[in-house]
Amino acid sequence: MSEPVRGNPANDVEWRSWWIVFLAVFAMVLATAAGFVFGPYRLEVGDFAANALNIIRAKSFHEIYGNYSRWLFNHPGPFFFYVYALGEIILVDLLHVVPSPHQAHVFFGILLQSGFIASSVAISLFLVRDKRILVAWILVACLGAGIGYIAVSSIWAPHVLFGPYLLLLISSTALSLGWFRFLPVCVFCVCVLCHGHIAQPVLTFPVFLAAILGFAWVAKSRQVLDPAWTSRSKRVRGLAISFVIVSVFLIPLIIDLTRCPDCNAVRVLTYMKSNHDQTPRFNQAMNYVASYFVFDRKPEWLDTARDVKLGSLKVLFELLVVAAALLLPTKWLLNLKTSRVELQRLALFCVLALVFSTLWALRITGPLYEFNSFFVYSIVGLLGLLVVYCLIARLPRPVLLVFSLLWMACAFFIVPRYNANFEVFSKHSTILGGSEPVHFEKPGNRVVINQIDGQDWGINTGLAVRLTRSKVPYFVPRDWTYVFGWETGYTEELLKNKDGGMEIWNAKVNHLPSEFTERDYCRIRSDSPILDTHGEIEKFNPLKARCAIVATPSARPGKPDEWEWLSANVLALQFRSRSASKPVDLSFEVFPYLGNGKIKSQHMNVLINGEDIASEDVLGPGIVHVTVAPALWNRSATTTVLLKVDGKQSPKELGLSSDERRLSIGLLGVGVRYAQ
Repeated sequence: MSEPVRGNPANDVEWRSWWIVFLAVFAMVLATAAGFVFGPYRLEVGDFAANALNIIRAKSFHEIYGNYSRWLFNHPGPFFFYVYALGEIILVDLLHVVPSPHQAHVFFGILLQSGFIASSVAISLFLVRDKRILVAWILVACLGAGIGYIAVSSIWAPHVLFGPYLLLLISSTALSLGWFRFLPVCVFCVCVLCHGHIAQPVLTFPVFLAAILGFAWVAKSRQVLDPAWTSRSKRVRGLAISFVIVSVFLIPLIIDLTRCPDCNAVRVLTYMKSNHDQTPRFNQAMNYVASYFVFDRKPEWLDTARDVKLGSLKVLFELLVVAAALLLPTKWLLNLKTSRVELQRLALFCVLALVFSTLWALRITGPLYEFNSFFVYSIVGLLGLLVVYCLIARLPRPVLLVFSLLWMACAFFIVPRYNANFEVFSKHSTILGGSEPVHFEKPGNRVVINQIDGQDWGINTGLAVRLTRSKVPYFVPRDWTYVFGWETGYTEELLKNKDGGMEIWNAKVNHLPSEFTERDYCRIRSDSPILDTHGEIEKFNPLKARCAIVATPSARPGKPDEWEWLSANVLALQFRSRSASKPVDLSFEVFPYLGNGKIKSQHMNVLINGEDIASEDVLGPGIVHVTVAPALWNRSATTTVLLKVDGKQSPKELGLSSDERRLSIGLLGVGVRYAQ
């Protein structure tokens, strides 16, 4: 016969313990993060700026997606964004406790993760019914302090899954042992995790299913003592709460499906059907998961280690920890006076989670970064908890005290060796400044951000956040809408700028500055230099470098003799012009991409301030001249030029190279001549 689950059905989670753990974790983390959280205004850049755009939409209940994926879709749901939005509303808009929205997001992130950890500790104490489990938690936390600090203080999407996955494993263990009261907790954790990452259904559904099957087995044997199940009213309430939780979390997914085929579900399916990079071998996946057991913070070295040994030391160490967690609670090794069943069941759930984590590792595309499976640290932590608890469960108090002090002393030397950094993770992904609204010389402006490659995306996402908080609409090339927001892709009609309300912003720096300032961008204003080359052609890149011209989509300024391929269908230029009483001559030095003679010509249309005034087939290198009437030229002090091209075939399509760009026209220089 199996050993029965012991316990008093009247027992409940000790809320006093929950509050003590919650306040302790929250206070310790906030104390070290206080300089950041309550310090000067911080503007998000990079990933945190992209997430801030989601949070802004969540404040008005318009967000239905999770954080972006580099594979051109979004993770399923916006749960975390709504939590951070709530924090922003309370701490910034209402109470003015912190100066910037990001600091409010971090504050509420610490609250949320502290709640997950406190709940995990409280349920473990409920199951084991021995205060020494708290000592085991403290000892494990000391050894993993660096990882734990990141998990609690960070709001970066890969890190926030640690807390809910930890709680899922412990609450699933309790549910499988007949404690029906934890069903809503399990359901909540599954929903949170599935909102957080596209792969989490693979990692959570098996755990939840195992918990349900375990509970069904106990219920069939009529060993369920939990009043939450034996009382019909409480049973219905538990099921109703679980149903409501699932329903709420499904709302954004259902809304997304109504938007198909332009929906996230289709983007995910498109990615799944596409050809991916080389995936890891089984031995690589095993070593990758095992790297979390030895705090290897940079496991991406495994990407090129296709023949790494399956029986490496780190894999053997992982197996040793798993074996210890499974065997130590048995009555043949340690005659524990506390429940062995609960400990062994938790170990089994951890093993199940490890199995599916390894399967997930086999499917990872791209480098095997630590952040891809950061949640695995929660499995490592629980296995370590089981081992440590079993070792201290029967120690006399004086021996336990000495053991704990020695353990903490060892942790003091071990923690710094795995690059533990007790700083708020986003400290280096935020910059000072950006609290004041962006100034425009006239109202109603729309900003086009020239986002062309990965060099300047960090500062450009920060600009997008600042513009959004200034109530200024912004737009980016469609290739970047998966980061900036699917609705932010600019159109040809916008770039024509018929009403004169569009501004192009070009980042001048290729690194993150310490403070946000508009001087880091080129934009055409009333104090910009007037473009007048007196009929001469000036090189395009130097003109961009000194902010005489801004352009999109356009590369960062390069060497003076470099040209720029027009690989998109349109290129918009802006420059400051002076009033003209006679026609103005506008010139472009260009050369067409002819594909080694396989293409006869490239067609180019020229639009000035929204009006199509010239069309030409470019047969070879030369100058394209355009004459602009004074009335059209004087329509705005900022002249907007739109070059429309066909981009007939890419070099790859012509069988000339692997370049997939639809090259059309190479732009070398621009000239402007005002008639005397």
